[in-house]
Amino acid sequence: NNYALSEIRKFLNEDFYKTAFNNLQKELIETRTVDNSASSTGQDSNYYACVDTKDKIFLLSYSEANNSAYGFTGNSARTAQGSDYAKCQGLYVNDNNSWWWLRSPDDSLAYRAYIAIIDGSIGSSRVDSTNVGVRPACWINMQ
Repeated sequence: NNYALSEIRKFLNEDFYKTAFNNLQKELIETRTVDNSASSTGQDSNYYACVDTKDKIFLLSYSEANNSAYGFTGNSARTAQGSDYAKCQGLYVNDNNSWWWLRSPDDSLAYRAYIAIIDGSIGSSRVDSTNVGVRPACWINMQ
């Protein structure tokens, strides 16, 4: 559950970035320092917190997914519906809503990370789960 070394981080910043965006869109996406500290996991200390990373595409942290400045003003703001592609790849769906990954490690076990679950609350899942969706985030330079 080390985000800096994770396969999902590598996928987002390599394969996904290269195929999901055209050249103009790529020029607008900023590389940002992504906070992976214990505080980003919603805890004072977290044994599995890792170094900050510099990324174009990233998953939200536990703290970001609870930040009203980002529009998260309650559980319903975190509910998500997966794409048809994600569903055919095995995404878990219940009442049309799906789970999605956060980058923050769960401090309870080395192989768990936080997820937003179908009702928008936050839980955790094994990092090798293949039924959790991906909701990429990025910063866009609008100047």
